[in-house]
Amino acid sequence: MINLIPEFEKKEIRAGRANNLLIRYTVIMAAILMAMAAEFVLAYFYMQHIEDSAQVTISNNQAKSQEIKQKEKDVTAFRQNLSTAKQILDKQVDYSTITLEVSSLIPRGVVLEQLTIDPATFGTATTLTAQTTSETTARDLKKALEDSTYFSDVRFDTIARAQSDDARYPYTATLSVTFNKELLNK
Repeated sequence: MINLIPEFEKKEIRAGRANNLLIRYTVIMAAILMAMAAEFVLAYFYMQHIEDSAQVTISNNQAKSQEIKQKEKDVTAFRQNLSTAKQILDKQVDYSTITLEVSSLIPRGVVLEQLTIDPATFGTATTLTAQTTSETTARDLKKALEDSTYFSDVRFDTIARAQSDDARYPYTATLSVTFNKELLNK
């Protein structure tokens, strides 16, 4: 086929085709750039949404953390209170049991007039005052206290006879004794 179009017009047709091709490439490139820009904008807003969600989660977790810390403080305080209560209960002295133990040691014919038991009593010298029917009974009381593991350092302070003869327990004995700590374990 013979092309009879002058050379100048051929160049113009070729340049027009190249221009069309360049315009197409420019439009495609512009569309691609706009699509990329739109993707960047969408990615930015998506990241902002994720950041906002993360901030909400962080603030919720911090609130829960504060609740847990408060509960831990409450549990620690409760543990300390239990520990204190245990210490108090461990040191609690059952005076009725101690009184029964002491009374089981007292021989017939002896009545204790005064018996003082308190936490300061244990390990220190204490005075017992007893009314007895005779001096022998007073000595029996001293021997019973000496033989017991609950008392140590037992000694008479005084044994005296009352002025009136009609008394059922005419003798008064005052003894100095030391309560051993074994009584606390009863």
